[in-house]
Amino acid sequence: METDRPSLSATKREARTLIGGGRPAHLPRGWYVQPTVFADVDNQSVIARVEIVGPVLSIIRHGSDDDAVGIANHSEYGLSGTVWSTDRERALAVARRVASRLAPWASKATCQT
Repeated sequence: METDRPSLSATKREARTLIGGGRPAHLPRGWYVQPTVFADVDNQSVIARVEIVGPVLSIIRHGSDDDAVGIANHSEYGLSGTVWSTDRERALAVARRVASRLAPWASKATCQT
């Protein structure tokens, strides 16, 4: 079984790290990682194909709602996902098509500070 740390190492070669990716200084042992954001992720890359346990976010560009749903549904595990939009109806329509165990939606109205 592949562990999280080797997957992150492979991802650093396949995507651009925007922030994080290192080990938290106060956790010298174990498979812990700082909150990490990867950009320019290809849907065939390691980070897109396996579900990394931890505070890791991958940014994958898409061309349309259909393309985004296809990318989301291409995950082997599909444990969770979130749809973000300023258009509530569009977010709900897309979230209904995402094949994951949990696919909540968020809109500007639900994200008030």
